[in-house]
Amino acid sequence: MLSFCITFKANPILFKMYCSLQRTKCNIQLLKKYTFADTMSRNLFIWILILVAKNIPAQICTLPGQTPATAFPICGNGTFNQPNLSACRNDAIYVPGCTDQRTSYGDNNPFYYKFSCNTSGSFAFTITPISMNENYDWQLFDITGHNPIDIFRDKTLIISGSWSGSTGPTGASASGVNFIQCRSDPFFEQKPTFASMPLLQAGHNYILLVAHTDDILSGYSLSIGGGTADITSNTIQEIKAEAATCDNRQMMILFSKKIKCSSIAADGSDFNLSPASASIVNVTGINCNNSFNTDSIVFTFNNPLPVGSYTMFIKNGTDGNTLLDNCNNSLNNNTQVSFQVFPFAALDSIIPVSCLPDKLVLTFKKSIRCNSVATDGSDFIITGPGSVLISNASMICNNNAVTNQVEIKLQQPITNPGNYILTLKNGTDGNTITDACNEVTPVGESINFTIKDTVNADFTITIKEGCIADTVLFFNEGKIGVTRWYWSLDNNISLQQSPSVLYTSGGFKLAELIVSNGLCSDTVQNVFAIKQKLVVDFIAPLTSCPEASVVFKDNSSNAVNWFWNFSNGNTSNLQNPPPQQYPNTGSEKEYNVMLTVQNGNCIETTNKKITVKASCIIAVPTAFTPNNDGLNDFLGPLNTGAVSNIQFTVFNRYGQPVFKSSEINSKWNGTINNIKQPAGVYVWLLKYTDPVSGKIILQKGSTLLFR
Repeated sequence: MLSFCITFKANPILFKMYCSLQRTKCNIQLLKKYTFADTMSRNLFIWILILVAKNIPAQICTLPGQTPATAFPICGNGTFNQPNLSACRNDAIYVPGCTDQRTSYGDNNPFYYKFSCNTSGSFAFTITPISMNENYDWQLFDITGHNPIDIFRDKTLIISGSWSGSTGPTGASASGVNFIQCRSDPFFEQKPTFASMPLLQAGHNYILLVAHTDDILSGYSLSIGGGTADITSNTIQEIKAEAATCDNRQMMILFSKKIKCSSIAADGSDFNLSPASASIVNVTGINCNNSFNTDSIVFTFNNPLPVGSYTMFIKNGTDGNTLLDNCNNSLNNNTQVSFQVFPFAALDSIIPVSCLPDKLVLTFKKSIRCNSVATDGSDFIITGPGSVLISNASMICNNNAVTNQVEIKLQQPITNPGNYILTLKNGTDGNTITDACNEVTPVGESINFTIKDTVNADFTITIKEGCIADTVLFFNEGKIGVTRWYWSLDNNISLQQSPSVLYTSGGFKLAELIVSNGLCSDTVQNVFAIKQKLVVDFIAPLTSCPEASVVFKDNSSNAVNWFWNFSNGNTSNLQNPPPQQYPNTGSEKEYNVMLTVQNGNCIETTNKKITVKASCIIAVPTAFTPNNDGLNDFLGPLNTGAVSNIQFTVFNRYGQPVFKSSEINSKWNGTINNIKQPAGVYVWLLKYTDPVSGKIILQKGSTLLFR
């Protein structure tokens, strides 16, 4: 790390960026002042420093809300204010359409929000920086059935996002762009900061990442509202599980949804145990020290619970409530939870199985002794639709040589889908397993798990050709239980199984599909061609002189046949027709010129109007009175609408030029540098190209200026 800071009086923003990237606190009063010969060399030096500083690793995030696992729960519409956080980074983030642009994306200085969708619909929100010169990025993930940390490795979880480098508010709105905006340099390019509203699905769980590339940040507010999705849960879900620790002095209740840590009465008054074989001396929410909510509560008793059946009653405590979820819904008073105290370490669960798993991680309701597990995996047998052979078993043991998890390594990945059973048996060590209280788990203890088949992202493309646009239909069969589709289609994103997209421009197009069944995913890319569309257009002058040669030039695309109608009695089938003339009618007249083009069955037509002047004789007034009365205030040529290459110059009596212009409608107001010129005779010189003959015309004369 460099041990000094550099500031530039001319560019404090660059100084701020430099100090931020160096992870250095700069005291402006103590800085050395450096100057450079020019702006270019100064900025070049700064960018070199920034590039060097980018190689300095950021700190790992540890505060609640700054990791996916400790995301802040939000519920319903409202505004959530987020003050400044510590500078940190967890991991790289994949951004569809952007990651391959040699730019590293990651959750720099992040804050995470989690929520569930109660009613399907669009999701709108706004992130408003406290300091409007700051740039915030965001990305939305669907983590249904996934560990939150999967956002760093599973591309199929991505729903939407915006990584525009432009400062100010960002978010999702009805007017946002329909693709993820890649990172941009605000010094050179301004890009939209809002994406279109993503669609949420009822029953799905989501994580919203808000990130900031600069370590110097002031905070922001997150406002939810404007979409049709409902992220307010209106029911309390039932409690799904319970477990006891190995020494029976502690008991844990697991909930099927998160509850607020702040709603748990620390004195245990929210709970009553029956039968009252022990008294509650302490109640703790798991992970409440570094998170905002929990799905597990641990009870500590004054003595061990005897083996048997129990009921825990949840009631209003001294804090005036039972337990509250993220939407402040409460459990009913006297909700009952039944549980058993086992005499041994029973199998509790298998950590979610991946696609084609080559290992399984078992969890136990009580801690088990590590030395009771046969390392060759012979304590376990797996049965199901396919043959599964165990290679070995391993575990991570604490200082007391006990653990709650065992990892079973398989000889080959499980490829046959279906339901499997893992059963405990006596291993080569002569026993099953023994818990921390020296109780042996009996032979036959088992647990079920499910394997899903691999998926296929192959898709078909059907092009329905149109004259103005082609409709392209994309289709994936969705076999093998595919539940999620993520299409990237020419800057369009779709979550439908069979989307359709309109293509108005021709050329080669790229389509990418990522599919998933919750465990297995697959990605396929296809390139297809769209024919150039028929576009009609031509170039024509706005005005012309009588009897002048008027040139019309075709500017169409992909045309095969042309038909011109010039409204002067002439037509043409040539792409670029011969010049046309319009008669002198004695008055100004407008003509409608029409071009029709054809390619196969496609026909397109356009028209433009051309005004033919009554006369193209140019005149210069013999006198003018620049007194701002609205009459004859200016000196200049009249009737110049059809001529080109005009030059008009005015001289005083000494031959000095007092006015010069090559603009069609530019005229002299009788002043030089806002100083009025004296009355008298002024000579003028006029030069232009005649629209009829094409010759250069030179005229001169004199005009009297009256004051």
